[in-house]
Amino acid sequence: MQEIQIYVVNMNLCNKKCQKNNSCIYKQCPYNLFKSINTNIINKNNYSGPLVNTFIGSFNYPNVNMSVIANYKKDFNDIDDVTEWKNKKLNINDILLRRIHAINSSKQNNVKSVKTNDQKSLRTFNINKPINKNKKYEIEKQCINNSLLVKNSFEIDKIQNKDFMQNIQLLSLSNKNIEGEINFSSRIQSKIQFDSYTKPFGPKVNLKNFSIEENVHVPTVVDKIINDDLNANEALIKLNKKNFDSYYLTKIFSTGNLGKNKRIVPTKWSITAVDDSLSIQNLKNIKQFDIGNDYMIYTDNYLGNHYIILFMPNQFSYQLNEIMIDNTMDLFDSHLKKVREINLNYNYDYENFYGRKNYATNTAGAYYAARYSISQKLMELKRQYKVAIFRFISNEYYVPLGVWVVREGILKTLQTKPIIFQDEELVKNYILQLSKKKYRVNINNIFKESKIFNEKEEQKNILLFT
Repeated sequence: MQEIQIYVVNMNLCNKKCQKNNSCIYKQCPYNLFKSINTNIINKNNYSGPLVNTFIGSFNYPNVNMSVIANYKKDFNDIDDVTEWKNKKLNINDILLRRIHAINSSKQNNVKSVKTNDQKSLRTFNINKPINKNKKYEIEKQCINNSLLVKNSFEIDKIQNKDFMQNIQLLSLSNKNIEGEINFSSRIQSKIQFDSYTKPFGPKVNLKNFSIEENVHVPTVVDKIINDDLNANEALIKLNKKNFDSYYLTKIFSTGNLGKNKRIVPTKWSITAVDDSLSIQNLKNIKQFDIGNDYMIYTDNYLGNHYIILFMPNQFSYQLNEIMIDNTMDLFDSHLKKVREINLNYNYDYENFYGRKNYATNTAGAYYAARYSISQKLMELKRQYKVAIFRFISNEYYVPLGVWVVREGILKTLQTKPIIFQDEELVKNYILQLSKKKYRVNINNIFKESKIFNEKEEQKNILLFT
């Protein structure tokens, strides 16, 4: 049995001193958690079982890793379902125990040289047709379909690469896990990978090839829209109106299924692109709504991220404030006989009524994920507000799990009953006191420095001039 090693991207989980004396500032020591987890993978050169997702890397773009995510712990049928994780109220450890069993099988390709398949030929060739397991026959059929005559290994590689890309696209289009086979070209690396955008991955291995071993079910409406002459943004909006969520849309967008000029897009970029596109579409409608009447405060937490969300009656504008807090330190000052406040460590991104023209560099993908969730709530209310989010990131969130945590956390918070105020100063004072009491941080500087709290008096609605 191979022991899982800690492999963290841009994050120093533990220090050697802590590991030696077994003391940890976290409520759950991540080192001990991962040290206790073992895989049941022996030196295998293939895998057969559920294929749950695809992943397109961004490192060294355009020469990126294209991955198939497989589930080798079949006891977990929700290894890739963040909505189920939230509904089941899974904690971080529960999520990691699932994701540690997500094999990341990858193959490097140049995304600019890889041609995505024509969707009509893709549909007629593989979707809803039995898979023939005779590999020789499959290659011959590929040759006929693509009018290729195999004369040398270079042409065989071209066919296999086309087959690989076709299977990647089919896997992403499926609305359920499908059975498949993966052949590895290297030994499995028992590492865990994290970053702030995407869900964690378990063991990593180089992929030689993979095949789909059952019929692929693609929803009829998806099959129709991806074959229509629509640009990617139009296709995303149409599918979203048909109740396909951002997670599914990210999959099919990143693997080059959408748009007139279908292109492979790294998953990390696709997540932000989908959140941005869907929220902008919602905001076009929101900015036509009447302005709300009350100040509303929503509070809740999810996976170590604590939220205070403020809706203010005004034309739409939006700001995400991220505040780092340490809720494990003993901050009681015995001399002063009171709890000491921790230093304010925060950043923010903002947009006014007219939106942003550049990327939100301070809060990155979280900004767009949160804005999409906010736009969904405003569409539900059919009212226009300016919105300030205070995201308090605590030590409980000891490994990054991806921006889905923010997206789902905001939605969860907005499902609570809001506290209603009629006066802005009372609202600010309430948030100020709540932050001091609950999170031991004075956020007064945010009110002083942030753009959303220092906007000029509301301009006349632009609609009056149209």
